Amino acid sequence: MGILEVIIYDSYHNTVSLFYYIGLGMAIYGFAHAYKTQLGVSERDYLCQMIEASSRDMLLSQNVVNHTQNINVRTVATNVLNKRKRDLDMMTQMMAQMDKGQVTNAENFDYQKLL
Repeated sequence: MGILEVIIYDSYHNTVSLFYYIGLGMAIYGFAHAYKTQLGVSERDYLCQMIEASSRDMLLSQNVVNHTQNINVRTVATNVLNKRKRDLDMMTQMMAQMDKGQVTNAENFDYQKLL
């Protein structure tokens, strides 16, 4: 938005504000890099977001199971419900172990044991 303001200003005054373009371009690059690398997002934040998404999926699947008559749709919803429940249990166990400070790297946690 700021670059657009500078472009409009430059077009009215027939100038080129090079320092604004460089500064705003660097800011856009910095924000894009921070977003791409998920700067500031920890494993705990990621797991909290995944738990929330899994909970929404479970709620939707439970409503479908309760209200549909189609056996194929019910089967898919039941499979999704079971998978999300298993994933939710695994993620809550991982968060509990993170709270205890036991998990510092991938070798310390056996994910396959929870599946």
